[in-house]
Amino acid sequence: MMNRVVFFSGGKGSFVVACHLKETYPNDNLILYFTDSLIEDQDLYRFLFEASDKLELPLLYHSANTTPIQLMAKQKILFNSRFGNCSKYLKMKVAQDYFKKDKEPVLHQWHNGQYLKNDLFKKAEDTILYFGIDFTEMRRVEPIKQNWSPYKVEFPLVDDVFDYDFYFQKYDIKRPRLYNLGFSHNNCSGKCFKAGVKHFKLLKDKLPKMFEELMCQERHLQIFVSSYHHIKKLDLDDEDKALLYKELDDCYMDYFDGKVNKPKLYIPPNVMYGSLENPSVKKYSFMKRKGQPYTLRDLKRDNNFTQMSLFNNDEIYDIGGCSNCLEK
Repeated sequence: MMNRVVFFSGGKGSFVVACHLKETYPNDNLILYFTDSLIEDQDLYRFLFEASDKLELPLLYHSANTTPIQLMAKQKILFNSRFGNCSKYLKMKVAQDYFKKDKEPVLHQWHNGQYLKNDLFKKAEDTILYFGIDFTEMRRVEPIKQNWSPYKVEFPLVDDVFDYDFYFQKYDIKRPRLYNLGFSHNNCSGKCFKAGVKHFKLLKDKLPKMFEELMCQERHLQIFVSSYHHIKKLDLDDEDKALLYKELDDCYMDYFDGKVNKPKLYIPPNVMYGSLENPSVKKYSFMKRKGQPYTLRDLKRDNNFTQMSLFNNDEIYDIGGCSNCLEK
């Protein structure tokens, strides 16, 4: 009996792969595997559990118990369309540590575990991993294969064409709501830090409350990260720097951890120790415009957004979605 593990992202592609495997290999040990970024849309969880219930397949839930916002604060950087460690650390590392090193993450839970036919499903020689990417993402195929060696990896949606609507109707499952709002994926509640400006414009139009929350987080991350790097460059001894770092963390970390609604009042060190002529905080952002930072606040205020000539091509796209299990 072969073990077949579907990397079940909560998207329609991986759902169709699971349906295909259920019908093609009904006697094999089929497993749905989900890694949580903890900022997912609530309807994604409905979709995950409903799919597991109606397909009668076990769902393994994993999480590093860290959000992308917490990860950015920890790594002192803002992710954007050109760089993002969220999928690398919160998804790929979690998965590879489990399958290759037998290391369970902080959060480990089974749903419908009674459908598991064999709990020895991590041996590479007996296990095939499946991903729900299609021919439009063929650039990801080889990197995923390399990263998951020695496991065999397959991509049914690259090799064949499937009628997605057929499976949603057959199992009487509603599509995740983000698709109905116009998003091209079901990741991270539409708050993908690898997305382009059109994606965030869609977030602003369709989920304005979520956009406003993310705009505040971006601003505070900007101050936090800029202050950290400014402290690092100050001509102070290590003890004085440690006090400044502690003050910075005390003001912001509870906010980034979701324990409070807003951070404490903080005066950036480049105001206290910097030049009076240039006391402003260095600008970081989730988006770029002609290679320069372009914040969510800029987007909200921008009356010239429709002038796409103001952006480079790679800054415009609205796709987003993490490159799960692509980066090393």
